[in-house]
Amino acid sequence: MGQVILDKVSMKFGDFTAVDNVSLEIESGEFFSFLGPSGCGKTTILRIISGFNRPTSGTVYISGSSMEGIGPNKRPTALIFQNLALFPLMSVADNIAFGLEVKNIGRNDRRKKADELLELIALTGYGDKNINELSGGQKQRVAIARALAVEPQVLLLDEPLSALDLKLRQHMRSELRDIQKKTGVTFIYITHDQGEAMTMSDRVAVMSAGKIEQTGTPEEIYNHPSTPFTASFVGENNLFRGRVISASDGMSVIDTPCGRFTGVNTDGHKQGDEAAIFIRPERMTVADSTEENGQNIFSSTVSRMEFEGSFVNLFLKKACADREISVNMMNSGETGRFRQGQQIRIAFSPEHSRVMKADGKIS
Repeated sequence: MGQVILDKVSMKFGDFTAVDNVSLEIESGEFFSFLGPSGCGKTTILRIISGFNRPTSGTVYISGSSMEGIGPNKRPTALIFQNLALFPLMSVADNIAFGLEVKNIGRNDRRKKADELLELIALTGYGDKNINELSGGQKQRVAIARALAVEPQVLLLDEPLSALDLKLRQHMRSELRDIQKKTGVTFIYITHDQGEAMTMSDRVAVMSAGKIEQTGTPEEIYNHPSTPFTASFVGENNLFRGRVISASDGMSVIDTPCGRFTGVNTDGHKQGDEAAIFIRPERMTVADSTEENGQNIFSSTVSRMEFEGSFVNLFLKKACADREISVNMMNSGETGRFRQGQQIRIAFSPEHSRVMKADGKIS
């Protein structure tokens, strides 16, 4: 119960394709996130699953049954909107039990269910309070409880934390994940916030221009991006463009204006192909004057530094790179030795580098 399958689903609005031939399987009890920039189609997919949008082509299956011709109120889903849509003139308990009232469940049973859910969301005793008496985070939890009251197989969440401040968003991430684990309901979450997707999800689908770029666990998405868009959109990445001069044994050597670098061959490119090599800032280190050890090494000039307490961002001039180069270092107490205009050598491991064809979308 709660498995969701998208089979070749597309959605067009006139000449605009919002969702382009998406096929995907979301497992029962999974916390699954769609991650991507505004306008990439992720909210449209949520509305297709919920039944508010009928796909131009393709089929949605929930718990093994086709949803063709089944309206939103008949699907085993519940949707939490970005604005929560709570009723300000109702008590907290009545808000939670609203869906049960629509189903003609008796008042006593409704209140019993509301109290059970208030305990689940850590708001025991709040049932008789007015919605306007609650904080933003408490309102968020009430919206979740109201959705869970009708016992959906799938809970759909459309950027529900976007209106909260940073600390409350971070707190609500763990709250949401905890509630999902306790209930076992399939959660499908829409966000443009990488932190939300990476910290809460079992798996993530990265979207761009209506297509799914990559699907995987947060660790797979971050450590092993398979497309230039995923590499550049999820987290920070340094990018060096060039041409492949050799490719063998799953590795490629690419000739760039910064030098020749070796990295993992991600998409089967071959000698002569235009390509780009990606490397995370935290995977780069400052090399001493003699270090080699099979590392990729180049020289550059310090342009500025950003001190963030536990770590320091070192920025280098982009004379030989596609964009400004950044190096993320732990604060060892010795970062003061770097100064603007200083020439330094930077090293990074071939195993931590990803070489991809340069014709893909880059964020």
